[in-house]
Amino acid sequence: MSESSLNAGARIDRDFARSLDWNLLKVFMEIVRSGGIGAAARGMGKQQPSISAALKRLEDQLGARLFER
Repeated sequence: MSESSLNAGARIDRDFARSLDWNLLKVFMEIVRSGGIGAAARGMGKQQPSISAALKRLEDQLGARLFER
């Protein structure tokens, strides 16, 4: 692999990381930690629909479904 292609890959990764909403990642981590969307909502002092919507936005950003529902 050439150095220029390695640099291009690193640039794409940095651009991707900058485009992510890190608050959505915090929501995801709380869902995993607490074992579910409802528990995460209670733990974060938020309503369940707002946590579900945040998870949907993260899934849209990543282009992948993170949990089976």
